[in-house]
Amino acid sequence: MMPRRACKVDANHGDVKHWLEGLGWFVVDTHEAPQYKAMRGFSDLLAICPEATVFVEVKAGKAEKLTPDESRFRDEILTSGGRYAVAVTFDDVEFMTRIYWPGRLP
Repeated sequence: MMPRRACKVDANHGDVKHWLEGLGWFVVDTHEAPQYKAMRGFSDLLAICPEATVFVEVKAGKAEKLTPDESRFRDEILTSGGRYAVAVTFDDVEFMTRIYWPGRLP
């Protein structure tokens, strides 16, 4: 299947993935998924721990908003009982870990 469009990668994408892995998450990089699937707005990463699977959208800055497709995807995930997070900084990754993987951090 041919990709339908190139996907933008945020400057901090690798950092967020590295921070998650450093805290023990198994991370699947999905930022190119929209190229090959019909689902627009799919999250950039899947972060998996024994307690949860979290769809993670990476943003380059706090002021950067979700696109309409990303917002629809987030709403579908949350409505179906899934977990979703937006990560910009290490503090976001740490907060996500405290919420979704209780007891992992001191």
